[in-house]
Amino acid sequence: MTIGAFAATISEIDKPLPEGQDIEGRLWDVLWLLSLAVKGARTRSDRVA
Repeated sequence: MTIGAFAATISEIDKPLPEGQDIEGRLWDVLWLLSLAVKGARTRSDRVA
């Protein structure tokens, strides 16, 4: 994952997260949704939409 992708999906580097959120939880959410997208892909590809 690039720093740009991390900042866009998990957390901007220099900004605090809102109350009740943490890096691990946000990363878990992103990886979970990625796994669902991969499993639901209709064609074999190296990209998900």
